[in-house]
Amino acid sequence: MRSTVAVATKKNGAVCHLASVLMMISSYAEGALKKLIRGQNEPPSMLSDLITTCRLTRGVRAIAEAFGVIWPNRKELILFVTDVEAPAHGPLDPLIERLEALSFLGKEENMQVRRVCQAALDLLKWLVGKAQTSEWWPAHRASLQWAALVGDEFIQLLDAREPAALVLLSYGCFLADENSGRTFVLTGWREGVCAEIKESVGPKWAWAVSS
Repeated sequence: MRSTVAVATKKNGAVCHLASVLMMISSYAEGALKKLIRGQNEPPSMLSDLITTCRLTRGVRAIAEAFGVIWPNRKELILFVTDVEAPAHGPLDPLIERLEALSFLGKEENMQVRRVCQAALDLLKWLVGKAQTSEWWPAHRASLQWAALVGDEFIQLLDAREPAALVLLSYGCFLADENSGRTFVLTGWREGVCAEIKESVGPKWAWAVSS
């Protein structure tokens, strides 16, 4: 896909975009099937799979912007933040309150890591506020947008398995709760990923992982 996008033009940009959308949807949909479709010699890591899926989500938006293939009536607009001003209150108020109450970054001693994670958290809270106006699973919409828009420095922290970043990922990618309805993009991810994050970060940070 990278090699195809590298030589893409305005003429075939729409095709590249469609391919990226299909790859993203497929990756999300595989959440509940990872144990079945993984190669025999591949180590089980839903966390790595999720980070890869976040990269695919970022790629969908980047390709769409590069080639101008998003139209006003296209469903992929879910990855783009609405221009409508965020309401003062809405159905996601309890979620915003939960994010406001997060205190684990105060335990982070590395100021650079704390700065990057705080910026990612601030973005997350802003996106949740903007998603209050969405009729399509607003909390999950905010998760998708966050994956697409969070800074590259934060993604690098995830790649390095930085505990504070992993803890924040456990919230950012799973904003929607069981009351939001079960969809193919929500099935099979949360339990496996959060368990893996707890194991990775150890007892010092496990208490802060979303549950």
